Amino acid sequence: MSGAGIEAKPKPQPFADPGHKRLYMFGGVMLILLGICELFANLISFLPQNNGWASPPGVSAETFINTLAHARGAYLSWGLFTICDFLFVPAIVAIYFAFKSINRDALLVGLLLLFMTAVLDAAVAEVGFFSATSLAVSWAGATDPALKAAYFVAAQNMVMLTEFAFPYSFAGSFAGLAVVSAVMRKGWKWLGRIGVVLFTFFCLSSVLFMLPGTTFMGAFIPLGIFWLFVFGVAAGFRLFRLGMKKG
Repeated sequence: MSGAGIEAKPKPQPFADPGHKRLYMFGGVMLILLGICELFANLISFLPQNNGWASPPGVSAETFINTLAHARGAYLSWGLFTICDFLFVPAIVAIYFAFKSINRDALLVGLLLLFMTAVLDAAVAEVGFFSATSLAVSWAGATDPALKAAYFVAAQNMVMLTEFAFPYSFAGSFAGLAVVSAVMRKGWKWLGRIGVVLFTFFCLSSVLFMLPGTTFMGAFIPLGIFWLFVFGVAAGFRLFRLGMKKG
């Protein structure tokens, strides 16, 4: 049989546009740093002596505000969360250009959810967290009873604002990453598949946490944060390698 009639199989085309290699490398590094910063920021804020997200069960408001006023890691946690919001931008841009050829519309939906979450974090959660900590410090140092009472009420209100915002923040992040993971399955099969399952589960856990009678689901949020760290490092590493490829 002559080889003239045999058609060569077409070479599979890369899913990512090879014209943005530097962007992939930079975005990959930012994504790795994002995962690391997110992990440490939450670890610091969840520690009993630095708790800035939610009042511990059975602890009075005065005890909690006093704890927040003397939390050594409170400002560090706030700073790391702020850095995370800035790291989100180049990471989102790099992911968009890497995967837009697979499903541009779905990718835009997922990235829009992530962007809106970053805005919510910066405008509400982090402003509330920083304000609550600053007001608690002022409350601890005030000597005038009226001024002390005003600082206490204001700090309480800021804590409530932060508590209100953080489950929505987590739910939005996990939902956006679930959609992005679904698009990633075409290029990064296993990372995308695992991401879809876990991010969907953690998104539902965050939503149920906000409903009466199902607040126990909040126990899964720390696991979601750890998975966010693993996913960020793994996806960032693969994105960086994508930029290193020749051709």
